[in-house]
This record gives sequence, C-alpha cells and structure tokens, in this order.
Amino acid sequence: RVDSTTRERNTAYIVRLRGRVRRQFGDRCHGCRRRPRSLQLAHVQPTAVSGRGRGLKRRLLDALKHPECYAPLCPYCHQRFDLGLIAIKPTVGVRRASR
Repeated sequence: RVDSTTRERNTAYIVRLRGRVRRQFGDRCHGCRRRPRSLQLAHVQPTAVSGRGRGLKRRLLDALKHPECYAPLCPYCHQRFDLGLIAIKPTVGVRRASR
C-alpha cells in the first residue's frame, strides 16, 4: 500500500522526467512538426521496455538513456506510424512508408 506522500513524490518525479524528455526531444511531433498538447513516445527501434505494461517511469528513463530508439509523435501521427502509413527516423524525421 502506497501512502499519499509517496504517490505525490512519484507524480512530481514523473512530471520532471516528462519535462526532461520534452526538452531532449523538442516539443514538436516528428511526423507533422506541429506542437501538440500531447506527445507520445513511439518506438522506432526495439528496446528492453517494448510492449505493454512497461510503466511510464521506466519508459521515460529509457527514452532519456536511448533517444535514438524513440520519436515523439502526436496521437494522430503515432497511430499512422503504428499502422505503417508513415516511417519515422529520429534523426531524419518522417517519410512515407514504402509498400
């Protein structure tokens, strides 16, 4: 059981981590280059935290440690990426997926 003080500390830590990730990756979507309210980290290369159930804190720390494996995307571009409609390269940006 987690007390409210521990929960508040964890929440504050995650907020700080999100800020560090946003500063590292920039505040633009790598797909459409817009500045959305919400940016999601898409895996462009597999990492140890790929898949569901990996936990937000663990994912943020992994993104800071291995930025070449992630790309920040708005929800729309993330969905298009997951469907294979666009391809993302973290250093290059976005290009249409070849079919």
